[in-house]
Amino acid sequence: DPFKIKFPIKPILLIPPFRMLSNMLWTRGYVINIRNEPIQNVELLPRHVFESMTIHRYVDEYGKPVPPPKDGDVVGNDSFEGWGSFDSKISNAIGVAAHPSHE
Repeated sequence: DPFKIKFPIKPILLIPPFRMLSNMLWTRGYVINIRNEPIQNVELLPRHVFESMTIHRYVDEYGKPVPPPKDGDVVGNDSFEGWGSFDSKISNAIGVAAHPSHE
């Protein structure tokens, strides 16, 4: 039961973070909010690193350049993507074929 998740949780991510173009994941029912809890220190990533395709550098969550990632850093993609991209990322992460319209 997803509503019985105990907090704090460890930040083990299925896919790296990325920015979305819209809120369609929620409005179309692809994702739901399980609970609203304050983020605790043990749930925070040590640092945020995104690979910026536009400036060909690594940036933080504010778009400011940062040093390249270290071992263990979660590296996200600093580009705006739509919900179809999210669907493909999840499909690839769990080893199922992506929807044909997202290939």
